[in-house]
Amino acid sequence: MSAILTKDQLDSYKEHGFLLIKNVIPDDVLTTVDHIIEPWTENMIDTWKQEGLITDEQTGEGLDVNHRLLHAWREAGSPLFRRSPFRNFIREETYHLFRHPILLALAEELLGTSEINLHGIFNHRVCLPGAWFTDTPWHQDSQDMHLWSEPTPEEERFTHVVTMWMPLQKVTRENGCLQMASL
Repeated sequence: MSAILTKDQLDSYKEHGFLLIKNVIPDDVLTTVDHIIEPWTENMIDTWKQEGLITDEQTGEGLDVNHRLLHAWREAGSPLFRRSPFRNFIREETYHLFRHPILLALAEELLGTSEINLHGIFNHRVCLPGAWFTDTPWHQDSQDMHLWSEPTPEEERFTHVVTMWMPLQKVTRENGCLQMASL
C-alpha cells in the first residue's frame, strides 16, 4: 500500500505527538464498526423496552445504529447506562477490523515499523449530548508510561503506542470531541 501520510504530517506527529487526519477511514471500516456496536445498541434498546421506558414504536426502527441509540435513549427519558460495552467487542469481526489495511498502514507509518502488536485495551465509548455520565474524564493512556523516566532506545521501541480515535458522528467542541494534552 502506498503512503497515506505526507512527510509534513509525519514530522508534525513526531514533534507534537498527535495528528489530526480527515477522510482517511474508508466506508467499509465504518460499516464494520456499526456491525460491531449494533448488538450492544440492540441490547440497550431491549433493556429499555423491558423496563417499560419505551415501546416498540419508540425504538427508532429504520434509523442507522448510532442515530437509533440516540433516538431510543431520548424516548426512554435519557436513562443512565454503562457506556463502554466491552464484552460486545471481543469477537472475530473486531479482530478483522484491527487488521484492516488502512489501519495497519497508518500504524506502520506512525510507528516507523511493520512490527506491530495490538494492545488488549480498545474501547467503544458512547457519548450522548447533554449526558454527563458519557463524558470521558481526563486520563492517562498507556503511551504516557515513561513520563517520569527517560526510556532507553530499546524501551522506546517497545512502548510507542498509537491510539486511533474515530468519531462515528460529527463532533464539535460543544458535543464531545476528543481533548488531549500534547507532551
